[in-house]
Amino acid sequence: MESKTISLTELEAWAIDYNVRRGAAEGGAPWGEWNELLLLKVFSVIAELTGKENTQEAPIGLTEQELWAIESQVRHSYVEGKTPVGYNLLLKVQRALLALRDEKESLEPVEKLSAYKLPKGRKRRKEGGVRNAGHGKHR
Repeated sequence: MESKTISLTELEAWAIDYNVRRGAAEGGAPWGEWNELLLLKVFSVIAELTGKENTQEAPIGLTEQELWAIESQVRHSYVEGKTPVGYNLLLKVQRALLALRDEKESLEPVEKLSAYKLPKGRKRRKEGGVRNAGHGKHR
């Protein structure tokens, strides 16, 4: 499964912990049993950053499924003190998801031009035909 590494602050790690647990407690854990693996990853970040400055970050590798779970569970309005933790975390998660999408699209095969659908009202030129090959008036 595709994954991306992002860096989390301690507050962001605690936000994931809180929101994953809250979602599970409310019966809203649509991602199944693997949330324990996500929490174990988050625990390691919390353990690494506990007692350090809030500005320090630690890397965490997250699968696409875990990124979507965080994106769906953490609210952008989640705040600790005056720190917009949810907003900051979701920006990182959304950038990681977009990067994964870009990687997937760059690996997809290029479709043949003949498969391209023109907008309504436009007609495809015949093979070998040349448009405006010196015929007619030009202004």
